[in-house]
Formats: sequence, C-alpha cells, structure tokens
Amino acid sequence: MTADDLLAAVLADPDADLPRLVFADALDDAGDPLRAEFVRVQVALAHAPHDLTLKAREQTLLAVHTAAWLAPLRAKGEPLQNSGTHGGFRRGFVEEVWMPAGVFLWKADKLFRRAPVRTLLVTRAAAGELGDLFHSPHLRRLRELAVSGPHGHRLATAVAEAGWLPPVLVLPNCGLADADTAVLTGAARGWAPDLLDVSLNPLTAVGLAELRARFGAAVRFDR
Repeated sequence: MTADDLLAAVLADPDADLPRLVFADALDDAGDPLRAEFVRVQVALAHAPHDLTLKAREQTLLAVHTAAWLAPLRAKGEPLQNSGTHGGFRRGFVEEVWMPAGVFLWKADKLFRRAPVRTLLVTRAAAGELGDLFHSPHLRRLRELAVSGPHGHRLATAVAEAGWLPPVLVLPNCGLADADTAVLTGAARGWAPDLLDVSLNPLTAVGLAELRARFGAAVRFDR
C-alpha cells in the first residue's frame, strides 16, 4: 500500500487505532522511526492517559518535532497556512484544529483530505458566517465543535437551524441569555448531545432549567 492508501484508511475510520498503527509500521519502513514512535505513544496514551512515562515521551517528541510534523499542513495553500490557525495531535495525527470560521469554510475540503480532524475550535466568526458554519456538511466529520465570542441570539439561531450537530458542542462566553434557551432547545430533532457546554454565559436558573429539560445531564454550566 502507498502512503496515500494508508492515510486514506486512517481518514476513513478516524476513531480506529489499527489503521494508525499500520501507518506507524510504514513510517518505520520508510526510515522515520520517531514519527512512528510518536503515533504509537499517543495511541497508547489514549488508553492510558495517566501513564507518566508515556506522557513524558509524548511531550519530548512534541517539543522537538511539532513544527516539522505540522509543516505539510502549513505549506502554501494548505489548511493551516493562515497565521491564525493551529493544529493539535491526538493518536499521532492532527485531530484538533483552531481556526476562524471563514478559513474552515474555505479550506474544509482539503483539511479533511489531509487529517482525521475530530475537533474544531472556531477562534472567530463574522455574523454572516455562523449560518454557513452550522450548515456545513463537514460538521458530520467532527465529534466536537467549540465556538466562542459575543454572538448571542445569532449563534442560538444558527445552532437551532443546523441540520446536524456533533455530539459535543461547546459554547462558552457567547452572550447566550435566557431568551435564547427556547431557541437552543429547538436544535436538530433527535440530537442527544454527550455534552452541551454553555459555561460563562449570562444564564439564570430559569434558562438552565429549560435547557436541562431538553438535554438533561449533558448540559454543563460553570460560572
């Protein structure tokens, strides 16, 4: 199998460990043992997150090699070229990205052909981009979406009108008020989130009760 075939296998089943470990074996064969080790270390850490030896080795490898391993995604025309973007590694590959909504909407096709991204943290979004973001078909590739900023009612409306939402939705410090909770409870029919984090928003017990009546224990609110 070619390197492209091996990456395609990872992208096709981003939650599986086996394609990543096969990729690591190929990296060894290609003369890149440190990258191969990094994949194996992070896969092992996913199952043993408190292993201090694994954690120390992970941090050592990241300190030395992060820039080189992110370089292909930072090249001209690639998804992380913009200075306001960044990527984080999980299980050996870039699974977490930080970027403005506009960059995601522009680069999403290429991003998901390059990396098994599961978490998107939107660093900023213009008012007119929120609807496009929550209607993007690429949201189906995500497990977690985080949006912050003083969007208030516009954000609640975009969430409610989305055709699909990821299992984890994080909306901290977005200016969501009690008046927005009725809108949020109209979010995608059948959506049963693992987590809906509305921390640091100006919500009262009334608004929280409305959210919890719809989403139950999945609602998190920290002042």
